[in-house]
Amino acid sequence: MAKKKGGGGDGSRIMFVSLFMILLAFFILLNSIATIQEQRKKEALESLGGAFGQLPAGRSRSPGFF
Repeated sequence: MAKKKGGGGDGSRIMFVSLFMILLAFFILLNSIATIQEQRKKEALESLGGAFGQLPAGRSRSPGFF
């Protein structure tokens, strides 16, 4: 059997990888110039802590809560 030449899909694959690299660089740039508001950061961390069952002062919900 004859082997297929491996050049058919390589161009589009390189194009997509390049596009994703540019998008990644763009979002890293946006993140680096963003201003961080301490109050919103604190609220977000408290929200995550509550979502994972952690309460203030190291207490946690009882296992039978759900």
